[in-house]
Amino acid sequence: MKTQRSIGFLFLTIFLSACGSTPLFRANFDSDTIGARPNSSPPGDPVGDWIYISNPESAVPNPVEVVNIDEFDNRGNSLRYSNVNTPVWNRYVGFMSREIGLRTTEYFAFWNGRLDVSSSSSALDIWLGSSHFLPMASLRFEDGQILLAIGFGEFGKKYEAIGSYTTGIHTVLMRVDKPSATYAIVIVQQRGETIETGTRPVLYRDALRNLRPTLYMWFSEEGVHGSGSYLTDNVGISERAPDISEMMPR
Repeated sequence: MKTQRSIGFLFLTIFLSACGSTPLFRANFDSDTIGARPNSSPPGDPVGDWIYISNPESAVPNPVEVVNIDEFDNRGNSLRYSNVNTPVWNRYVGFMSREIGLRTTEYFAFWNGRLDVSSSSSALDIWLGSSHFLPMASLRFEDGQILLAIGFGEFGKKYEAIGSYTTGIHTVLMRVDKPSATYAIVIVQQRGETIETGTRPVLYRDALRNLRPTLYMWFSEEGVHGSGSYLTDNVGISERAPDISEMMPR
């Protein structure tokens, strides 16, 4: 569902009303080397989180690299994930949390992003799931549209269009509520509307049993390769809602 930006900001303020944050994963890439892959173990708190990159380090060109682009984030580095000539099984990037507690009832995944794709580009899938790829909530960016996975059919996921994406920076927040097996997503776009999914059932209940929630990115094209890239920064997974100032587009 689309809303005007002012309404979306009010919704986010309510949605993020919890005070403080218990980090499960956090990476801003500022301590990483520009032009290289990010550190697989992000520095600082929390301890035990991990960045998973499925393509080999010898891949040329490097599909996952740290960059510094002032337009995107004038406060430091970002991560660029590009669709290059690697097999589909070598295109996964995962931001894996440290283990959550058995009593954890909800958690949040959030990040800033900017998509650069053409009409011929592969779709970009982003989902929050278990550490074994099982999705709870899943988005697809394709042909100017933002699609929400709503179930599964004979040929994979079934999608519902929930809005269109702009060329500016967007901020995404996913919230999972374990007792009710539901999730909600809010997308705030820098030069566009705010998109809200409302409360939805998780795609796989079994994914809720996993103790390491993981945010995945994947260019899904089945052919050799397409084009396009995704810049991301300030990636986090937390047991509590993040501070509102961490979420706003720059």
